[in-house]
Amino acid sequence: MQQPVIIGTAAGRYIRVTAPATYEIDAIAQANQIGIKTMWVRSHRATILTDTVSPATLARFEAALQQQIGAKIEIVLPVYQE
Repeated sequence: MQQPVIIGTAAGRYIRVTAPATYEIDAIAQANQIGIKTMWVRSHRATILTDTVSPATLARFEAALQQQIGAKIEIVLPVYQE
């Protein structure tokens, strides 16, 4: 199977989070210096489109989500722009 060709640079992240209290995710993101462009919430799942996030910042965000509200990050994908 051929790998896809990616043209452009990473411009953000697509993150899906499962949490018992999704309303607190925005505050936790801000405290961890993650800029949220858009967030959709459905039941106990939040889908977030962020600005560019380093792996270290993402790790801190994930640890804070787990510790503060028992949330789990399910998926993290880069978002590219031309």
